[in-house]
Amino acid sequence: MNDGFEVNATLRGFAEKMAHYPSIVSQLDPDKKGVIDLEVGSYFKAYDEEGTEDGEEE
Repeated sequence: MNDGFEVNATLRGFAEKMAHYPSIVSQLDPDKKGVIDLEVGSYFKAYDEEGTEDGEEE
């Protein structure tokens, strides 16, 4: 998106799910960019959180 967020969604129901995008983005920290997943439900994962699972840190 133009605001720096990435959206992951399927084409089926895309328009209906994107209607909620402004509300979702308004609840997020504007300094943290990441992926907003709208496939099943909706959740946000910041880019800086990737690769921080147990066992992946050196």
